[in-house]
Amino acid sequence: MKRLPALIAAALMLGSCALPALPAGEDSSRETSYRAGEYRGAAQGYAGELTAFVTLTDSHIDAIRVPDCPETEGIGSVAVEQIPGLIVANQTLAVDVVAGATATSRALIEAAAQAVSASGADPAPLLEPPAQPVRPSLRAEVHEADLIVVGAGGAGLTAALAAAQSGPELRIVLLEKNAAPGGNTLLACDGINAAASAAQQKAGVEDGFEEMLSDSLAASGAQEGELLETLAGDSAVVIDWLAEAGMPLGELTRLPGSSAERAHLPESGEPVGKFLIDGLTGEVRRAGVEILCGTRVSELLTDEEGRISGVIAESPGVRHLYTGGAVILATGGFAANDKLCGSYRTLLRGLDTVSSAAAQGDGIAMAQELGAATVDMAEIVAEPTVHRGSGLIVPRALREGGALLVNRSGERFADELADDASLSEALLAQPGRCGWLIFGEGLLHLLPSALEERTLSGADPEKLSRAAGLPAEALEETISDRNAELPEAADEEGNEPHPARLEGELYALEVAPGVKTTLGGLAITPEAEVLGAAGEPIPGLYAAGEVTGGVHGAAALPGNELAGLLVFGRRAGQNAAGWLSARAEGPESNDV
Repeated sequence: MKRLPALIAAALMLGSCALPALPAGEDSSRETSYRAGEYRGAAQGYAGELTAFVTLTDSHIDAIRVPDCPETEGIGSVAVEQIPGLIVANQTLAVDVVAGATATSRALIEAAAQAVSASGADPAPLLEPPAQPVRPSLRAEVHEADLIVVGAGGAGLTAALAAAQSGPELRIVLLEKNAAPGGNTLLACDGINAAASAAQQKAGVEDGFEEMLSDSLAASGAQEGELLETLAGDSAVVIDWLAEAGMPLGELTRLPGSSAERAHLPESGEPVGKFLIDGLTGEVRRAGVEILCGTRVSELLTDEEGRISGVIAESPGVRHLYTGGAVILATGGFAANDKLCGSYRTLLRGLDTVSSAAAQGDGIAMAQELGAATVDMAEIVAEPTVHRGSGLIVPRALREGGALLVNRSGERFADELADDASLSEALLAQPGRCGWLIFGEGLLHLLPSALEERTLSGADPEKLSRAAGLPAEALEETISDRNAELPEAADEEGNEPHPARLEGELYALEVAPGVKTTLGGLAITPEAEVLGAAGEPIPGLYAAGEVTGGVHGAAALPGNELAGLLVFGRRAGQNAAGWLSARAEGPESNDV
């Protein structure tokens, strides 16, 4: 645990070694020969294509130039400045990416590898990391703030706005490691659950706290839940709060597991996640909150009394110290961290993720360094049918329409409409931990356009089996058995063929489960305070969203995850502002 006074002079200087030039032939760690000359390589960066020209001598990489930079100034542009020098200094492509500019860094490394290949040399030896890597120097900066919000997804933006409304005098900074706000919230499309909302009353929908809590507990597998009670109790309040901030959600739908139409959506038809992120980002900026993207927080700081006192962060070329009396963690879960997921659920090790790549669990790890408690870390949600190779979700609508799953032996092995957890386990028990989703022309309209070019096809079972590498006889028998279960027509007159029948052109997609989200994380109170191992709140530390655990139990009722990040994000912002105000008033008021 780092203490603030010792940090300003020392900790910011970590990693501040200079970046020396490498004289020709000085790297003795590997023997490599090249055909001397300048060679070109190109790769797609974050904002456009990056072209690198690599100059080779007969023994080493002499120089790399990138003539044009389409990347974001101050983020991707820093990677363009640093990565070529790092490759030359270390004589390897195995250099660290620049924090906040991962896509640009990887594109530059790929472009350099292509250039080396163009010379006729094998770039494989350059993928070995050096024994003593040279790293870029970082400029140290110190900033003062009152409240630091870490993570600009739905929870972080909600917390920042609520804090700014509760404490307009506060200096609030919102730090986001990605190049833009959004996180996993940006991918959301289901809706936001709320009970007894104004929209429900207007539509004549009968629903209330007890009904929503009952449905939520049934999904979670629990008999009671204090945090779920808070979620259900505040759900209509946050819908009204969003409307007051210019984000009305007047459309209603009923999601699986709910006893009423309680999922709220924009009337415009825009995906609810994008609607929230765009609206909240605008409101947060108008409230005077500074949003800094491409800035990765690496450490939480405390004072001598164990109270939050700031954070250490890094942006391209800069190491920052932000001082502040409170921190709200909204860094997301750990669905993209295969090692961490696998440590809690061995069965899920090695799977793709359909989550944001930023979901690495870094907020959880930072809080654990301060002694924070975690809960439900093994509650990891898998999406059963993810296309192998692209990581795209194959929609449940295909299975609901009648598509069938077969294994590599061409045999059907599960109920395609089983719950996601059961179907994922069934798929992972098959050879190769995968299966094939088979369907006919009648269901092709349910296939997202992004998957069309990735779909294999055949005019009959035998041709499809050849395309997919499945046993022809077994697949033909499975398809015949499936067709025998279905009527030939969808209507009594026989005018429309049944859409699920496997006739005519047949299609196949190889699928396997992918990690979708994590329901475990930091233990919090109903006021969004982070709890220590002894069960007491860590002073000045709050959390909301996927970084927290204990809210949803074993499974979240569809629509509750968005509701939860809004409810606890708003509470985190309000209570952090209250904590700071109480501290400003004097020691006697610090028991908030």
